[in-house]
Amino acid sequence: MNTVRHCAASPAAGIRHPARQQALLSGVFLALLSCVTLAADPPIKLNGPMVASGRIVARQVSPDSRTVVYVADQEVDDVFELYSVPIGGGVPTKLSPPLVSGGDVRTDFEITADSRTVVYLADQNANGVDELFSVPIGGGTAVRLNKPIPSGGGLFDFDVSPDGAKVVYTGEQDRDGVAELYSVSIQGGTVTKLNRAMPSGGNILNRRFITPDSSRVVYWADQDRNNVNEIYSVPIDGGTVTKLNASLPAGGSIGIFGFGLSPDGSRVIYTGDQTTDNVFELYSVPIAGGTPTKLNGPLVGGGDVFSFQVSPDSTRVVYRAEQETNGFNELYSVPIGGGSATKLSDPGLGALFFFEISADSSTVVYQSDVDIDELFSVAIDGGPITTLNAPLSASDEVSFFRLSNDGSRVVYTTRPLPGRGASVNGDSPPDNGLFSVPIHGGVSEPLAVGFATGSGVPDFAVSPNSHLVAYTADQDSAGVTELYQVPISGGTREKLSAPMVSGGDVTDGLFSPDSSVVVYRADQDTDDLLELYGVATGEPSDFLFANGFE
Repeated sequence: MNTVRHCAASPAAGIRHPARQQALLSGVFLALLSCVTLAADPPIKLNGPMVASGRIVARQVSPDSRTVVYVADQEVDDVFELYSVPIGGGVPTKLSPPLVSGGDVRTDFEITADSRTVVYLADQNANGVDELFSVPIGGGTAVRLNKPIPSGGGLFDFDVSPDGAKVVYTGEQDRDGVAELYSVSIQGGTVTKLNRAMPSGGNILNRRFITPDSSRVVYWADQDRNNVNEIYSVPIDGGTVTKLNASLPAGGSIGIFGFGLSPDGSRVIYTGDQTTDNVFELYSVPIAGGTPTKLNGPLVGGGDVFSFQVSPDSTRVVYRAEQETNGFNELYSVPIGGGSATKLSDPGLGALFFFEISADSSTVVYQSDVDIDELFSVAIDGGPITTLNAPLSASDEVSFFRLSNDGSRVVYTTRPLPGRGASVNGDSPPDNGLFSVPIHGGVSEPLAVGFATGSGVPDFAVSPNSHLVAYTADQDSAGVTELYQVPISGGTREKLSAPMVSGGDVTDGLFSPDSSVVVYRADQDTDDLLELYGVATGEPSDFLFANGFE
């Protein structure tokens, strides 16, 4: 991508996270902000002409990086419809047919893995009754997937199978007030109910998983006893329903702190008070059923397991628990089929908060604190602990982190300690520094630092190819949030967004799966009119854009 350099004398990864070292204002750090290149290829507006007060409320990039699908009240204020547009720009195509008065398309649509079809929920035919539809991504006839809805009923949510052949959804399709689970071909046709008959008051709950091979569905429900939540497995085409958890004690329940699949789809990992009421532990069971295995070690009185992740290679589970000290969360790793649990965190480094496993399953990165939050890495099966963040000033701590997809680096932000000031708009201060460090430790490279008091980085994302970091910041003008990118290991920053109209800001950004484009929302041209833009990152694409980027 060609760039024009403007120096002073001396972002499927999305940019979005909850805001969490007052920056060292050395000449070197200030130079990082004062020397920024501007992308010569200007952003391209992707949406069509918007009505006054219109806004883009949701957007996704297709897996092949060719198409952007979005929901907006583009033509009529507060009537949200579904559109697609080539990622390089062009005339948007409306995917949803005319809506009944009061109808809207919901924001939780999905694009199939082959990038050919969009599945969405909308009260398209009857106001207030959400139904399920599929439509070709380039436009065409929208097909209703569900059966007719009874009076008072409606659908709640859905998932598309990894192979794109089936849609699994929940809703009150047969009886008002009873949420059940169904599967149907993405092209429409016969609808199959997957769950067993429900007891009075029973419902399918709001978590489920489809196996990577698209053969089975794991779901959460009080299917056998009202208000006793358990987990079940069933073939995606229907058939025998298998309860996965063991029998529960009086008062017991499954899944309160989560459940999930191993990436290879062979096992289900879940939390629950399966052995003792109100003692939440961690279990592993084969996907088709069998004897569950407890994974955690013995818990201290009052202790619980709170969260877990399965390694990408499906061999180990890392979990956070009050295993040894009540009220003090530590980090452990255990083989997925059971065995001895290894403590990964150091109690001297404080209580543990967030953690993530690297893509190669070798390393765990976690955030914990004694007096301030800091960042650490450790081998997944235990060993020496490495501090990742650079030394922090007396007024800062680590706020948030993400791993690169190749597992080589950790990108993190710092924030002022609580009570250390506010943003230029008077609310909570944004993160005041953006850094990148090798996952096993080393030099922590400043990517964006030296902000004026009250300014900083609200959001950032790592590109899918692990080369770039895109971030939003009021870096050039306090209170004006714009979009930037920087190489993940440090280097020259580029401003990606175009100049903002007075009052304008970038809201968020999203890398295309091939990392060649960042799609972002901003009221860039008209204050309070939130529109959609695409800008080339300079990373190679697998094809030539027909309209905009080359």
